[in-house]
Amino acid sequence: MLRLADNDTQMTVQPTNQAARRLHNSGPGDVRVGSGIRIVLVMVLMWMLVACGGASQTAKPVVSVVTPVEGARFGIGEVITLQVAAASSNNVERIELRANNAIAGTATNPEPSLTFSSRIDFTPPQAGSYAFAVLAYDSAGNTSDPFLLNVLVGEELLFSVPQPTQPVAPTTTPPPGIVGGNGCDLSAQFVADVTIPDGTEVAAGKPFVKTWRLRNTSSCAWESGYKLKFLSDEIMGAAPELSIPPTPKDAEVDISVQLMAPSAAGTYTSTWRLLEPGGKLFGNRLWASVKVP
Repeated sequence: MLRLADNDTQMTVQPTNQAARRLHNSGPGDVRVGSGIRIVLVMVLMWMLVACGGASQTAKPVVSVVTPVEGARFGIGEVITLQVAAASSNNVERIELRANNAIAGTATNPEPSLTFSSRIDFTPPQAGSYAFAVLAYDSAGNTSDPFLLNVLVGEELLFSVPQPTQPVAPTTTPPPGIVGGNGCDLSAQFVADVTIPDGTEVAAGKPFVKTWRLRNTSSCAWESGYKLKFLSDEIMGAAPELSIPPTPKDAEVDISVQLMAPSAAGTYTSTWRLLEPGGKLFGNRLWASVKVP
């Protein structure tokens, strides 16, 4: 599923201590932890930290970014969705995102509570590296230490090995679009998960079909040659590229992929993106996330 900014019904948090940060930064070489399992573990660690701190008026909130991870790559024009979480014994009021030292978004807790999780969308204005700082604020006027994260934006870098990044100065340049080989300005809008909502339980080894509904917001129709391409995480037995139905401009289309649940218990995600005939990826990332009991 493409996640939009919203308030979650359960808190997903991560303390800023060293052990929790190691969990957040686990990479392909570490023991694989599914996104759902990582969220639960992070929540437990954060709650323990807040509980040990007591209800002091001067206790700082704690905040985390669950996704994306340090060094993540994104395509030019792609919206970056940050899954953020915070906890405070004095009730969390809001979480703030700063990109390269400029305020880039805020998630406000409609009913201040001990725990709060949400999503903040950020559209990078240009290719380059971005230094994110996420802060939480509570009802007692306390501010958390910043959770720091660097990502890199650039289509050609999507599949590169992460390298150290340096912040770039903020810019007011409008975000560049993805232009296809036929001169079409390419974009797509997520509409709904038609099947298999995130977190659906699927028996080990069982095949299932994930369907997303998208709207063609490009300046042209999607005709022959447009595809859905596997991007990252678990391919779950699918073909790496699938043709999508021809779709007129401003029309909606259901796009499906046949997957198979892994044999081992855990939470698994399969991430996909649209591909135009000239080989350019466009639109936001789509994912299927299932739990194998």
